[in-house]
Amino acid sequence: MKIDSDSTKVSPAIGRRKYNKEVGRNALHKSTSMGIKELKVSRRKVELSIESIKEELAKKRTNHILHLLLTVVTFGFWVVVWVAVSHFDVRGRITLKAELREKQLQLLSIDEAIDNSG
Repeated sequence: MKIDSDSTKVSPAIGRRKYNKEVGRNALHKSTSMGIKELKVSRRKVELSIESIKEELAKKRTNHILHLLLTVVTFGFWVVVWVAVSHFDVRGRITLKAELREKQLQLLSIDEAIDNSG
């Protein structure tokens, strides 16, 4: 089974560890054919995307105090909305964490390629 390095989904057939190794191997293969200058530019791009993912993760939090107040004011009817919002925030955070892990693997493979070529 071929794994796309841009994909954030993990196939249950191969497992998470094998997927992470494959993503790292693909990034290393791409990075060994580049020069040091391109590797450093690529490393900076990956660092910037990691920073933006971390910022998104910080934003994707449910404001439970607000939802509690709205639940009290609406005599409990807001609980349905609260549960739905919490559910989708958690799913979004899981996706972002998977992207973050993938970018960190790419960063490690780029660092390894820089060390090997230098």
